[in-house]
Amino acid sequence: MFSIDLAATAEALFAATISSRDKLQAISDSALSRGVTLYQKEDYSAAVKEFRISISLTPDSSTAPDAVKYLASSYVKLDNVDQAVSEYQAYLKLNPYSGSTLINLGNLLYAEDRYDEAIAEYEKAVKLDPSVNNYLGEVLSRYVYKVDTPKIEFAYSESTFPFYLSMNTPVSLLDSSLSSAGAYKIFSMKFQFDKALDRESVENPANWEISRADGAAPALYNFGLEISETETQLPFIPDYVVYDALNLTATVFFRVYQNETADATIDPGHIEFRYKGKDSYGLSMDPSKDQFTGFSGIF
Repeated sequence: MFSIDLAATAEALFAATISSRDKLQAISDSALSRGVTLYQKEDYSAAVKEFRISISLTPDSSTAPDAVKYLASSYVKLDNVDQAVSEYQAYLKLNPYSGSTLINLGNLLYAEDRYDEAIAEYEKAVKLDPSVNNYLGEVLSRYVYKVDTPKIEFAYSESTFPFYLSMNTPVSLLDSSLSSAGAYKIFSMKFQFDKALDRESVENPANWEISRADGAAPALYNFGLEISETETQLPFIPDYVVYDALNLTATVFFRVYQNETADATIDPGHIEFRYKGKDSYGLSMDPSKDQFTGFSGIF
């Protein structure tokens, strides 16, 4: 009597299934490879088709998250960020435990300034793998840096303008060249900022103001006392500004004039310098840290 070996049959079926999966994976890998090549050639529309094939054949494979990432990146290149986000979200509905996909989606949302949504995805990834928390901490640090308003931190003592001197300082004391009536000299003030600035903005003299400090005494120019007719008046806008992007410093160059009777005075400690431009992310200055005087410091 003919008998069926159930164990052998099951083993054969399993082997056939494995073989079929291997073939699908091979086809999927081939599509992914073609897609990457097309992506590198900047043929993003054609790449999208290949990535879709790869994902549809083996949606639960170890290579699927990479295919999804490339698919989303292709849509970003095609200026369709919403579709890129949708592709990540659709994949996560089928594979909610794909930590790498959660992070990739978070990175995309972060790059698009959708910070709350990005953090939500990062937090999901942390729940799956607590070690991701270190990465999240770095991202949050970058986020804070990006959205925090820029500030002046301090003025360098190497500035050629003696901002530490007080009222009734003879202009001629600033430099011997100012002993002559009607003379002028260019001085500098070097400021340290806490983050990168927009070069065009910071080097535009119109985004800087130089004035006599106002407000309440003793922060007021000349300590609020009557100002002499011989007091020199600095130009409201500097001559030029040089920005050092590597060290995040801006050096402001401006003129100080001697009067026609060579007896002008000045209160260097109450000359107010203010930057009202933008940082590299387009943010305006923190209004509580955008001004400096030698007397008051940063305010």
